[in-house]
Amino acid sequence: MATGCWRGVCGEEGQTRQIRPFPRTSTRMASSQHAIAFADERYPQDSGEEWSGRHFGIEVSGPYGPGIHFRSGEWSPGGEHVQKLRVRNVSSVVKKLKYKLPTSKYFSMPYPEVVTLSPGMLVDVEVTFRPIVYEPYLDSIGICVLRDRGEEQEPAAFCVQVLASIRSLQISVPRTLDFAYCPAEETSKMEFDIVNTGQVPATFRWEVPPPFTLQPAQGTIGLGERVLVTSMFHPVDAAVYESTALVFVGEGLTENNPEPVLQVKLLGIGKFAHLSVDDRV
Repeated sequence: MATGCWRGVCGEEGQTRQIRPFPRTSTRMASSQHAIAFADERYPQDSGEEWSGRHFGIEVSGPYGPGIHFRSGEWSPGGEHVQKLRVRNVSSVVKKLKYKLPTSKYFSMPYPEVVTLSPGMLVDVEVTFRPIVYEPYLDSIGICVLRDRGEEQEPAAFCVQVLASIRSLQISVPRTLDFAYCPAEETSKMEFDIVNTGQVPATFRWEVPPPFTLQPAQGTIGLGERVLVTSMFHPVDAAVYESTALVFVGEGLTENNPEPVLQVKLLGIGKFAHLSVDDRV
């Protein structure tokens, strides 16, 4: 009954819908024999079906959203950690489904049996995580909505991410600062916040080419806090200035640091001040 159901699901050939566990989040994971490489992703910003975690009349949810997430600080190597994936029938008809186990040996689930859910009913499925190394882990669970014999439609399937994250150093800065026009030998100022978006206190240090300056030039941002930075543009000539400021994050710290150096583009135009006199005066 499930023949062909897994084609195109969870990385196999074909198309698949994938439920994102943490909306509008960017995560980078180290690649190793225990962790699957996971490049930065920008999650969809609409509120459609993929966003809500509902597919083919089935809604899935974990403790923190439509997926399983073992968050940093909630797990440690050598332990056994359990979360429940809740699967609910949100349609008006009976649904039969079956799930596909994660491929990694670090995530496990009960043997998959066919589950029948009447409208409004739900089932909780335990997902067990047994890590051996403190590093990020990523896997997935396939869910197949089965069709009764005689139905013309093929089985429908989708994928749910299973993630274990670790504490990381991350800060947020603007990508560009544009000072526009500024008279030569004068100073134009702008302000912005550096925000600690990671899970540990973060240090920062700026390297800024003249005629731009950023203050404070270095410092530490507490967990969930922000630091106000004053940026200044002091052109010495009438010219177009374009430079790049570098901010070094977490120097000397041993925490996971996915982006140790960030760049901010600096733009400004210097001009000479001038006066015009009315000839009639």
